[in-house]
Amino acid sequence: MNGWMKSTLSWPYIRRLFSFITADDDVEMIEFELAKPIDEQSDLDFAEEVIAQGMVVNWLSPQYHSVLNTAQFFSNSE
Repeated sequence: MNGWMKSTLSWPYIRRLFSFITADDDVEMIEFELAKPIDEQSDLDFAEEVIAQGMVVNWLSPQYHSVLNTAQFFSNSE
């Protein structure tokens, strides 16, 4: 899961949302500041959702990029 999180945090369009973000592996903690903050709880909820959704995309990526799914998409009715 740590790899999925690191990959999500490296996406340029995710990094653009934050003015500051660091992930500390030793204490397993993420520190951040949004580029356009609203309030502390809303910012925390937003950051959790963005990171969680990115981790799900990274987890599912090998499944929807599989050869089997690609073959089904381009094959005929047989």
